[in-house]
Amino acid sequence: MRYAPAFLLVWLAALTADGPTAATVDGWTRHAALVEARLTRDIHDGPFLAIDQPSEAGARARMMAGAFVTTKVDTRDRDGRRVDVPDGLVHDWRGDVFIPGATVDSILSRLEHDAPPAPPTEVLSSRLLGAGPGWNRVGLIVQRRKGITVVYETEHLVTFKRLQADRAVATSVATRITELDDYGTPQQKAKAPGDDHGFLWRWNAYWRFQQSPGGVTAECESISLSRDVPSVVRFIAGPIIDSTARESMTGALEAMSRAFRR
Repeated sequence: MRYAPAFLLVWLAALTADGPTAATVDGWTRHAALVEARLTRDIHDGPFLAIDQPSEAGARARMMAGAFVTTKVDTRDRDGRRVDVPDGLVHDWRGDVFIPGATVDSILSRLEHDAPPAPPTEVLSSRLLGAGPGWNRVGLIVQRRKGITVVYETEHLVTFKRLQADRAVATSVATRITELDDYGTPQQKAKAPGDDHGFLWRWNAYWRFQQSPGGVTAECESISLSRDVPSVVRFIAGPIIDSTARESMTGALEAMSRAFRR
């Protein structure tokens, strides 16, 4: 059984997907809408940061001690049901980091004039494609590694807004995701839609920033969509998928901390 993860990765690498179906995209859209509605309620009703909920006191203490705190989010509707996403998997993770010496002003200035901080182990290149008051467009080359390496060219619309003197939000929505074959070689080419592995079909990130006397707490909820994994190997694939999502979130928190820590 110890060889099962390696076998699974080879098996997954050999597969391609037909692309998300209309039902898959509809399920993703409904899941994203639930996340966004919850985050909007939190702005008005509180707590502004999920890590400030009474049940998260232990997580906040770890964060203030210097930890990158990551949590798998179980998003459900008002009736307690998860959204059905046929032939797809939604990966929903939240992360928190306290950045000593940072200010909301410095973070918003960076978002307005430059590409957001990116994890060097995941993002191979980052460039600003356009910007205006309260928004920018960013192009990334992203690699995901877990036994195999898959490289994507992505574009993101990033919007940001100050809510109060001590609070701001930023939202990143991937507007284009293209898997690349043979990245970095003369044979590099974009895979045709529907001919990729289906590991990354959609990707949104929702950031919140709250100022305190010692720095800024940055909280991110990231949701992404991939093709489903056959049930016969899901018990093996599940931990691999979760660990990849957790590592991606930790990398984003590390990049934010490194960029603004004073």
